[in-house]
This record gives sequence, C-alpha cells and structure tokens, in this order.
Amino acid sequence: MSIEQKVQFATTPLSTGVRLHYAQRGDPTGEAIIFLHGYSDSWFSFSRVLPLLSPEYRAFALTQRGHG
Repeated sequence: MSIEQKVQFATTPLSTGVRLHYAQRGDPTGEAIIFLHGYSDSWFSFSRVLPLLSPEYRAFALTQRGHG
C-alpha cells in the first residue's frame, strides 16, 4: 500500500543571514537527490518531476540565491 507524499516547502538560513527556499519530498531516511535549476529560474523547474519520483528517495529542489 502506498501513501501519497506531498511536496513540502521550507527555508534554511545561511551564515550570511540569507534564507534559501526549497521544496522537499520523500522518505527522510532515503537516499538524497538534489535538484539545481538553471539561470534565472527556481525550484519550480522541477515541480512536475518531484511527484513522479519514487517515495523511497529524499528529493530536494532548491531555489538558489538571487533567483526565483
């Protein structure tokens, strides 16, 4: 039986005081996959991919500093 896991959103502070936004999905103990977007984009580039990933992975889609 599978339980649908939704994309969750969070922020993390950098040592410089800037806070970065990211989306995450999957098993907290699973192997991590980190998605990095291209120039002038955001985590949203991967919004259609995240729901298709196996829930056994822990996926992070970051919005890099100065973008989004």
